[in-house]
Amino acid sequence: GGVHHIMKQFVKEINKNITFDLVRENAIVEELAYKNIACVEAIVYEQDIHEKHVTLLVKNSTIKEKVIEKTVSRVCNNDMSVVGIVPSELPNVSVINLRTKLNYDIVFGSATLSKSADANGDAHSIIRIGNGKYLLAVCDGMGNGIAAKETSGLAISLIENFYKAGFENQMILNSVNKLLALSNDENFSALDLCVLDM
Repeated sequence: GGVHHIMKQFVKEINKNITFDLVRENAIVEELAYKNIACVEAIVYEQDIHEKHVTLLVKNSTIKEKVIEKTVSRVCNNDMSVVGIVPSELPNVSVINLRTKLNYDIVFGSATLSKSADANGDAHSIIRIGNGKYLLAVCDGMGNGIAAKETSGLAISLIENFYKAGFENQMILNSVNKLLALSNDENFSALDLCVLDM
């Protein structure tokens, strides 16, 4: 059922009209060159009037994230922010993805302290799960020590992966519950979960 839902979402995305902006693509490459940033290629597209996407191929030695954001924002007439930098297949070149800046952002931190020297039975996660959403989760494994740590860590890991894959809330909780119940031991976890849509 969850995979069926994800496939339906893919179909909706594929059917959206995408507009490419060749003029802005050339302007970005030129403007970045003036700033001593070697941009091999730029792709500018939008799926609707509210959200622009920009993908750049930039030589690693010239990447200046703030300068790139500022330059692309000016050329696109839109506040843009870097949402990812990943290595490309080309040597010494990275793929930089930018999109229209969200209305809100989040700053977070965490601190933990174990009851015993062995291990903390609690696990937590604060991650971006895509599309301007963040997952905040705290999982309390039953008891303390290594076994509790492994149980809560597994629950958090499963939840992170299901959310990143795009499954719906109810499907995620049911699936994680069933997967954790497959073990022969009776291990219980309490979970506090929040998804922030920015």
